[in-house]
Amino acid sequence: MRTALVPRPSIEMLVLQSTPFCNLDCSYCYLPDRNSKRKMSMATVERTFEKVFRSPFLSGHLTVLWHAGEPLVPGPAYYADAFAVIERLRPADLVVSHSIQTNATLLNEEWIDLFRAHDVRVGASIDGPPEINDRNRKTRSGGGSFEQTMRGIRLLQEHRYPFHVITVLTQQSLQQPQQLFDFYVANGIERIAFNVEEIEGVHGTSSLSGEGADRNVRRFYETFMALTESTGAKIEVREFVGAFDAIARPESASYGNPLAEPLRTLSIGANGEISTFSPELLGYASPRHGHLVFGNIHEHEIADVLQDPTFLAVSEEIASGQASCRTSCEYFSICLGGSPANKLFENGRFDSTETLFCRLSKKAVIDVVLGRMEAELHLAL
Repeated sequence: MRTALVPRPSIEMLVLQSTPFCNLDCSYCYLPDRNSKRKMSMATVERTFEKVFRSPFLSGHLTVLWHAGEPLVPGPAYYADAFAVIERLRPADLVVSHSIQTNATLLNEEWIDLFRAHDVRVGASIDGPPEINDRNRKTRSGGGSFEQTMRGIRLLQEHRYPFHVITVLTQQSLQQPQQLFDFYVANGIERIAFNVEEIEGVHGTSSLSGEGADRNVRRFYETFMALTESTGAKIEVREFVGAFDAIARPESASYGNPLAEPLRTLSIGANGEISTFSPELLGYASPRHGHLVFGNIHEHEIADVLQDPTFLAVSEEIASGQASCRTSCEYFSICLGGSPANKLFENGRFDSTETLFCRLSKKAVIDVVLGRMEAELHLAL
């Protein structure tokens, strides 16, 4: 029987889908089942952590990310129960950190008390001022979500609870770096991550796939970086920090690519479905491999994934794609082969190479940061 050609995988991030449901209806959402109101049962939570904790694939730290739907929908009491189950089962020598990515519309003081009690890292999704945000981030009745999300963000700020913001960049927002910058500064938002609008899952098109997108993304990043530097604003951009680190510290490449390596990112669906590699693959099928589910937590051990025939075929195809990237792309030493989900959704295969996502999220950022570092070096000489 074949097994995955990895010496000993290590689970670093466990992505849990407490519910696939979302109370918003964002135009660029990739989730295939966001109308379903099912929840991950406490039995599934317990079975998940029993099997993850007794697997041979743990190091000293595990990050648990509640995602793939609006995670606040089940309510604070649900998470209080889940955290109690996890803590009861947690090995004494294992550190478990929790993260939640939320649209912030359901936040209240009870949530913040729960976050503080369990040191939960919080990410809030907002795309900028209302004229930008409400174009795509709509409620289920078709209205804008800006005011509801900002109410949640202001609550976090009033309670001095740390958070970061994720903003999706569309063709519209790329034209307004100044407006976005002013919005963050005016609202005291200091930690930002930019996600480009992706072709992913049920979102089969992107406003950034047209001619000139690469140029527009680079111009946006150049302008935004210049604004942060010229004003001295206390704004940290995930993409800039990551690219600076990767360029200045080549040894960081030894960390590898968690999205392309088995089990480093492990996803569990609301019904106990097991997937790995890019979390966005959960709930989807490949034309070549069928449904990208490699077991169920109620029926299988984590180690069983490494012998699942679908997993083995997918793993080989992902590795082949990485090898092709290595030989064909000058950015490989920093990008390390990109995201398998984007290769599948854009190119139809895991063993493909360049995607819109890698051009706009990786190459464009690297070019801008490298240009800035070269300019600083020139000035220093």
